[in-house]
Amino acid sequence: MAKHLNEDLAILLLDFEKAYDRVDWNFLQGTLQRLGFEDSWINGVSALYSSASSRVLLAGDKGRRFFITRSIRQGCPLAPFLFLFFAEALHMYLAGEHVGLKGLQISECSEQVLDQEFADDTSLYLQGQVEKLQKAKQVLQVFCSASGTLINWHKTFGF
Repeated sequence: MAKHLNEDLAILLLDFEKAYDRVDWNFLQGTLQRLGFEDSWINGVSALYSSASSRVLLAGDKGRRFFITRSIRQGCPLAPFLFLFFAEALHMYLAGEHVGLKGLQISECSEQVLDQEFADDTSLYLQGQVEKLQKAKQVLQVFCSASGTLINWHKTFGF
């Protein structure tokens, strides 16, 4: 449709740095509440993660126990779903009217496609010139600051 309308289109394939390790629990809990999950469900899932602790083993000596305040464990059956809720927060932010980004128009009667997520892989589809890419980068940096995540710009690919 972008070609048909003679509009510029950019596709960004984002690489989140240590995506699962950087999920901030407070941010994710707030996202789950905003998505309408029951507090009892959120508290149950949070109990699985908030009580997690670890120790560092160095030369056979165990260090002090410390609590893990972020991260969803890869291999945990809930992890891909929890990360998708995190990605949904990114979608809601990008799609907000205050942001001003336009996505890919598939057909004249369909809604725009701005982003797609699969596990920790995120693709953005943006209409507009180079300034829209700069705007998208600024918006993503604000989201990263709020959520505790980081985008690895060296591994992010765009065309």
